[in-house]
Amino acid sequence: MAPSRPADRPAGQAPGVAAPHELLRVGSPQPDLETSPIVNEEEADVEPVGTPGMCRYNGATYGFGERVLCGSEVLRCEAPGLWVREGELRPKRHL
Repeated sequence: MAPSRPADRPAGQAPGVAAPHELLRVGSPQPDLETSPIVNEEEADVEPVGTPGMCRYNGATYGFGERVLCGSEVLRCEAPGLWVREGELRPKRHL
């Protein structure tokens, strides 16, 4: 079953650009489901696997610019169909 995407988006916010609290949590890549390559920014010349024009994560499809949360790591779908690591999302610490 494909994960659900956030239904409500703040007015004026472009589709696929989620605020940190709206990032879809996708879990770890499952070996039996198709997932596009996950690369660092400097490795973006890796050849994509699967359908061009989109990224896949555990069998679900995502458009360019969409972001997901894998553990604490934010991934962004980029052309030609790669997940690019954006960094980590750390919980706020209350003092």
